Parts: sequence; C-alpha cells; structure tokens
Amino acid sequence: MKIKTLLNLLFCLILLNCSSEDNNPEPTENIFNGDIIVNSQAEVDLLEIYTEITGDLRIETSLNSTDIINLSIFSDLTEIGGDFILENPLCILIEI
Repeated sequence: MKIKTLLNLLFCLILLNCSSEDNNPEPTENIFNGDIIVNSQAEVDLLEIYTEITGDLRIETSLNSTDIINLSIFSDLTEIGGDFILENPLCILIEI
C-alpha cells in the first residue's frame, strides 16, 4: 500500500512539473522598467548592468557641474524604449 501511495505522489509531482505554461520566465535583470533620471557620475555608474531601458533616459547636469565625465558604460545599452534626453550637454566631458 505504501508503494502505491508513493507512486501516486510521484505521478502527481510529474504532472505538476510538465505544465505547458511557463511559470518561471527568463530573468530580466538587465532590463530597467521605467524612466531613469541621472544627475551624477555615481548614478550613471549604477546603470552599467542594464542593456535595455523601457522608458526615458534623462541625463541632467547643471551649468556649473562637471560631475558626469564618462558615459562609456552605456556601450552595452541596446534599447531605450522612450526618449534619450541630454540636458546641458556642454557640461559633460565624455571619455572614450
């Protein structure tokens, strides 16, 4: 009787694992969902892991600031779903 119960339990577990619906989608760790506004190099550096941004990417600097000096971390960025806005671009010194 114990063997029959174990076999039934095993059969139920197999059926549950054979679902055609994907309950575990691929991780979207490299996709940022939403808009991003950055004001400093430290904030820019935090975005290095993303390859896609679903919303807007806005880079803001003040006229007397030279804090953002390197945008090369965006070299792996393949898609921006919204607008790319670069405010006061004369304040940004870009290292290549």
